Amino acid sequence: MNTKKHFILRTGWLYSEHNTNFFTTIKKLANKKDSLNVVYDQIGTPTHTHVLVQTITSIIDSESKSFGVYHVANEAWLLGMILLMKFYNWKKATAS
Repeated sequence: MNTKKHFILRTGWLYSEHNTNFFTTIKKLANKKDSLNVVYDQIGTPTHTHVLVQTITSIIDSESKSFGVYHVANEAWLLGMILLMKFYNWKKATAS
């Protein structure tokens, strides 16, 4: 792959408070249902769209010539959606 004059940014599991994504769907379902079934065997790094935008803006502003392939993701690794399940359980506990 020729990356001599290109920045290629790889990311995954993007989320934000806008539009439909896994996080907003789970949040909506958690407000409607008493229980949820969610897979917990997937490893990924949920990345907020703000982080991706900040990274792109920083690259443009820096006028960097360090072209290549970069991985953009938030720092914390999550196994499945443990964080969401904790949020769901906390929400249900505080609603009672």
